[in-house]
Amino acid sequence: MKPELLEIKPHDAISAFLKWNTGDSYRIAYFEMRFQCPCAVCVDEHSGERIISRKSISPDIRVTSIRPIGRYALAIHFSDHHTTGIFDFDLLFKISVEQGIPLLETPNEI
Repeated sequence: MKPELLEIKPHDAISAFLKWNTGDSYRIAYFEMRFQCPCAVCVDEHSGERIISRKSISPDIRVTSIRPIGRYALAIHFSDHHTTGIFDFDLLFKISVEQGIPLLETPNEI
């Protein structure tokens, strides 16, 4: 089954809650989402090497807005004014599984 994002919302001040059609839910740190940005500012278009370093990202980075791109991706804007990343659901699911914390239930509204 191809992963489809069913829900994304703030989990707490430093992370997001993501719920998938696979039945899985994860908490992902905004810091990790910012580091994993796939845009050409963050990843060399020719070599595929990551240009941005973890040290260059503030540990208190926040998501300032999320906009859907069709039914396959999200444009995520961050508090460091980075706005060029388009995160497709496959990438977000990969980040969820590899870097996220599995959750058993939906967090309360904050």
